[in-house]
Formats: sequence, structure tokens, C-alpha cells
Amino acid sequence: MIISFANAKGGVAKTTSSVALGEALACEGKKTLIVDLDLQGHVKNFFKDLDTDKTTTPDVVFNGNSIKEAIQKTPIENLDVALSSTEMANADLRIPSDKMDVLDRVLAPVRKIYDYIILDLPPQMNKINTSAMIATEGMIIPIIPHELSLDGLKILIGHRNTVRKTHQVPVPILGILITLADRRGASVKAFIRSMREKYKDVIFETVIPINIDLADTVIVRTPIRAYAPASKGAQAYGTLAEEVIKRTNGK
Repeated sequence: MIISFANAKGGVAKTTSSVALGEALACEGKKTLIVDLDLQGHVKNFFKDLDTDKTTTPDVVFNGNSIKEAIQKTPIENLDVALSSTEMANADLRIPSDKMDVLDRVLAPVRKIYDYIILDLPPQMNKINTSAMIATEGMIIPIIPHELSLDGLKILIGHRNTVRKTHQVPVPILGILITLADRRGASVKAFIRSMREKYKDVIFETVIPINIDLADTVIVRTPIRAYAPASKGAQAYGTLAEEVIKRTNGK
């Protein structure tokens, strides 16, 4: 199953969530692939000893290389990655308008190999985001508990509606994920309550807390469960993985 992490706003723990959920699903025995499609290429910062000279996702999307050439194993059992590069900045120039299904096509050879393929997307609503929406079977939208974060959500939903209409694809939303939450604050509690009232079951029950161990994962270059398995961050993403498996019927 292809899951995409998307939001038109940066700073919402999108890459952190892509990696942490991927790790948690792998720990549940699910064969998982994280595909970095952001020009910043931050997925690599969560792992040690990856080959940064290997074929990248821009090579796959723009130049016709096989996705299998870009995949490399991580130290986490059942978890593989395909890394990005700054070449992804050229997506709008390199992807022809009549080839917007490119991600759906290039991922086809590995869809049966993995239980979950997680796409980490850039905040820009560009052709890569459009192509990912065409390919995705479930979109996860991470947001922080602040009113300003709703702007990114509105932009994303607007782009999703355009993609659905233009390309005649469903672009299903798997869930909205609240991240970086300090639940001690009254405003955060009010925000979460308001979101649950408005979006009902679309909101994941799991709320990802602000957690220093999560912040440290890029410093130690180790995903959260491998680094601090007893931390609140690891526990939260473990619970999220259980929700995702349930919502996707274990696919």
C-alpha cells in the first residue's frame, strides 16, 4: 500500500513522521519502503552508513532508472529507503504534464514486494505532489496544534480536490495526524478538541507529543524506536502504526 505524507506547510514533522512510522511498521513485521521525494533529502539524516552516491529518486522519476536501483537497506529489519537529492527541485520542469502518473508507474515493480511504501513529500504543491496524489492509496496529513497550520491544510485539500477532478483519481485521506503537541497547554487541548469535532474519525487517535528524543534522532542518525524505545515519541509512533494497520486492514 502506498501512503503519502503531505502538507503545504513545512515544520510539521513530516519527515520525522515518515521515518518513525516506517520504522514502527517494520517492527510490526511489515516490509516497508520509505521513498524520499523532497529536494532537501532529509530522510538520509535518520540513518547511519547509507550510500549517498547511489541512484536517487530524481534519477528514477526524471531519467528512467529503476526504483530497484535506488533502494537500499537500513539497519532496521524490514525497512528500506530510496533517497532524494536537490535535483528534485526541477520536478516542475522535468515531469511532462501528460506524464503525471510517473510515480504510479515507477513504483509498480516493487508494490508487491512491500506491505507499505511511504512517500515523504515536499511542502510545495508541485508536480511531485500531484503525481504522488495520483499514486497514493492513503494520504496522511501531519499538522501542528496551531491555527496557522490550518492554512497549509486548506492549501493541500484544495490541491487534492483539483487533482481528483483533473485526473479522475480518489486521493483518499488515511488520516490527519497532530504532531509536536504539548498537551499541557489549554490552547493545544482546545485545538485538538476542535479538530476532532470538525474532522471526526479522520483525525488519528494518536497525538504525537513534543519529545526531545525525537529531536535527537537526526543527531544520532538513528530512528526513534532503535534509539529510545521507551520514549514517549517511540510509544506514540508505535500506537500510530497500530492505527494505520487497522485502517488499512493490515495491507
